[in-house]
Amino acid sequence: KSNMATIRLFESVKHAQFYSRFRFSYPTELYDKMKVFLSDNGVANDLMVDIACGSGQSTFPLSPVFKRCIGTDISEAQISYAKEKIDKHTPNVEFEVSSSDKLSFPDQSVDMISCAQAWHWLDHSTTIPEVQRVLKKPGCVAIYGYSRPILANKTLNVLFNEFCECYIFQYRHPRSQPLDNLYHDIPLPYPLTERYDTTVHYQTTIQDFIGYISTWSSWQRYLEHHSKSAIENLDSKMRDSLKNEGANNEEQIDISCSVFALLCVC
Repeated sequence: KSNMATIRLFESVKHAQFYSRFRFSYPTELYDKMKVFLSDNGVANDLMVDIACGSGQSTFPLSPVFKRCIGTDISEAQISYAKEKIDKHTPNVEFEVSSSDKLSFPDQSVDMISCAQAWHWLDHSTTIPEVQRVLKKPGCVAIYGYSRPILANKTLNVLFNEFCECYIFQYRHPRSQPLDNLYHDIPLPYPLTERYDTTVHYQTTIQDFIGYISTWSSWQRYLEHHSKSAIENLDSKMRDSLKNEGANNEEQIDISCSVFALLCVC
């Protein structure tokens, strides 16, 4: 029996609400890269299944590529928020509550399995055989994610790193560590065919950045033992810093993340 059970950390209604609102989106270039990769490797575009999809951040962008896109997640709250986003522009997108190791699809029925910012949480000993079961041949597995952000403003970046060191790192789950080296040595269902790496720059607000931090599982674990005063203090310090610098916009900040994708063909 596996001792690496799938970790369940994103299931509360409030957490799902924050996740849906504040998580970063991936660059268009990443999905363009996937589209070319699928074509180059003869993978059909009938059905894509996005496992551990959360509230659909990584499901909807692939809807123009596939005839059907189905996001699955073990959290009913996450799936509820994902379903609310379906509109007339995404009639081919569906969501269902299911575990990555018990997918509802027939053998060799799925053209692509995707998993964004979640592969490290899954039980690979049970998820990998399930992925191999449902994939057609040829089929594609796309596993991708992004790093902890860096703030362009050096003073703000110091404040952010101090916050992480004082309040976040001690509550990180060990299973999140593969993100530190961008999944360079994480188990995959098939040998790596191609790796894609890029740096993405985002312009956001302090309010939304604080909201993003609030989606972290480590922060949610911290809140089980402490009040939210630490993140409120970070918010205040960041605003004061920009004000003292005489910034034209005391709310707007620039950040960057390393984005990566591991693309496999069976």
